[in-house]
Amino acid sequence: MFPKSLLFAFVASSLFLANVGVEASTSGKFRRGDDGSKEITVLSMLTTNPGQVYGECTFLVASEAEIFLPAVGSNALPIQKFFTEARKYAECNQVRPDRFECVEENGKEVMEEGDVIWWEKAFCKRCSDAGGNEAMDFSCSKIPDGAKTEEEKEKEEEKEKEEEEEEKEEEEKEKEKEKEEAAGGKSKDDRKIDGSGSPRPTVSGDKPKHADGGLV
Repeated sequence: MFPKSLLFAFVASSLFLANVGVEASTSGKFRRGDDGSKEITVLSMLTTNPGQVYGECTFLVASEAEIFLPAVGSNALPIQKFFTEARKYAECNQVRPDRFECVEENGKEVMEEGDVIWWEKAFCKRCSDAGGNEAMDFSCSKIPDGAKTEEEKEKEEEKEKEEEEEEKEEEEKEKEKEKEEAAGGKSKDDRKIDGSGSPRPTVSGDKPKHADGGLV
């Protein structure tokens, strides 16, 4: 039989080593969640069409106590950066230990292709800015390069309007210039013009003169 003091010492040291091992395994880059997962998935959808998911982003696992903390400083976790930005426009909730859903308070009842592309593009930027990874089904590379956001469309429309206004101004200036040239080009010969712009009638008694100034 071992002395009780040795037995207690053995048990205590075993528990200490086990605890150190757990901390070491969970402090690394790829910590596992409570269910053994290594990643957290965030899905985004619209209130007007909850069945349609338009974005999926994955992050490394973090503790539940950390996830919704505000992203402060350079040491903020990627998922904290994502939720800090997303919760300005969406309601985000945990549906499983490794899955969250963010429902945007916006969108149209009837989503056209351009509308869906806009939402996917906005979500994709939010995901990449935070340091997450887009799922293959919602990859940014799928979005056509020619697709434009609403902001880009508005800027283009404003630019087109400005260009149209400039063209109109140029046309008006050209017309004014033509009028001035037409008015200034009348009777620029040696005829005398009265105030009305018409040649002054010959006064009785006036006689035509030669070019040298002599009378006929």
